[in-house]
Amino acid sequence: MNAEELEDALRAWGRCYGEGGGSEWQEDRSLTGDSPLAAMAGKKAQDSAHDFRSSASRLAAMGSNGRRAPDWSCDPVRATETRSHRPSYDRRETPTVVRVQAAWLALRRFDMAAAEVLRVHYQLRVLSRDERAEKVGLKLSAYKDSLRGARVYIAGNMAGPIAA
Repeated sequence: MNAEELEDALRAWGRCYGEGGGSEWQEDRSLTGDSPLAAMAGKKAQDSAHDFRSSASRLAAMGSNGRRAPDWSCDPVRATETRSHRPSYDRRETPTVVRVQAAWLALRRFDMAAAEVLRVHYQLRVLSRDERAEKVGLKLSAYKDSLRGARVYIAGNMAGPIAA
């Protein structure tokens, strides 16, 4: 991986794992259909006369001439689904981005200051370089040196074989 490819991978990592994605990251439509409007657009009109959960409405819908359905075939308590929504796919999270994240986590175990400099540099895009150095509590020259060392560590870690 050359320096340009490493820089592209680090920028992609910053966009994917960064704090508060900017408006340039917002997509106009969902690639997977998991948009907030998809649930409303795909919802079928419910028949108000039959809720299909109680035995009486189910019998009426099936035309069973008033015979009662067994208790086991009816829901005793109405319930709502409690799973939280999580998108099933994030197009920004590529295998390269995942490898950069793994390399960054290894760097963080080794040198927390350099990992924080790398995170601030690539994930906080709204700050200038001087503001980034101030945020991590370093002078600009020390910030640049720490950033250079962190890039070398990430490049070395990504040059190795993929851990299974």
